[in-house]
Amino acid sequence: MIDIFNELNEFGVSCDVVDPLVDKEELAQEYGIQTVDLHPDFSAKKEYSAIIFAVSHRELVDHFKPYVIRECLQDGGVVFDVKNVLDVSEVRALGINYLSL
Repeated sequence: MIDIFNELNEFGVSCDVVDPLVDKEELAQEYGIQTVDLHPDFSAKKEYSAIIFAVSHRELVDHFKPYVIRECLQDGGVVFDVKNVLDVSEVRALGINYLSL
């Protein structure tokens, strides 16, 4: 996740990191990365052009069901499923652009 974050930042991409299991203080001190907390209205923003699943934590997968992902993404947004944790058919059935490794 660190490498992905840093690479995107080098290209001027603004990133939010969401990981309820990460040690926030350690991530901030060692890598200068701040995290965003999951909260009930997190998905109501529709502000993301991409969502990258770079970890496979059950808490994230359980929270980001395909319908929640759709609510977070801007029209034409894409999901990159690095860890192959999402149900591809469910995601695509909602019209979400899906890519995986």
